[in-house]
Amino acid sequence: NPAAAGSVVSLYFTGAGEPAVAAQSGAITTAAANSFGDLEVVLANFSSPLYVLYAGPAPDLINGLDQINVELPAGVQNPSLQVKEVTALNPNAGISNAVTVYTH
Repeated sequence: NPAAAGSVVSLYFTGAGEPAVAAQSGAITTAAANSFGDLEVVLANFSSPLYVLYAGPAPDLINGLDQINVELPAGVQNPSLQVKEVTALNPNAGISNAVTVYTH
């Protein structure tokens, strides 16, 4: 279903590395822990980050699946989003493929 512009969407992904709170491999994540402070979400081809409400392990799902909740910008139709790793030494250390979120 299309999301409303200005609403919050959840992106699920793997490969973000170890969260700040260690977890047993194969177990279910029982609590949300906002533990990926070095990740941000940007519109493809723009550098300004969007507002991230949560970035960490996906609650109630298997360890290793991560989640970012991000607020879509108002007035932008069908934005392409990218997850970007930001470190002090390399502000463009890693960036994901673009994911298009359809809006109405």
